[in-house]
Amino acid sequence: VKDPVPILEYTQTLQTGLEKVSDLAAQNQNLKEILDELAHVKSQELTVKQLRDKIKDLEKKTEVIIQ
Repeated sequence: VKDPVPILEYTQTLQTGLEKVSDLAAQNQNLKEILDELAHVKSQELTVKQLRDKIKDLEKKTEVIIQ
């Protein structure tokens, strides 16, 4: 009967590597979700800026009409 210890140690090393890969995949997914959320927030910021600029323009036009 061969000594099973080297194979068991190798298997344990593989399992540890797989756990690390799994953890990295989960972290990667989390980062993708954060990036998607950030892109959405940036888009909203741009929309808010555009709307504020439009409000300023309309306020200026209103002031000109009133005078």
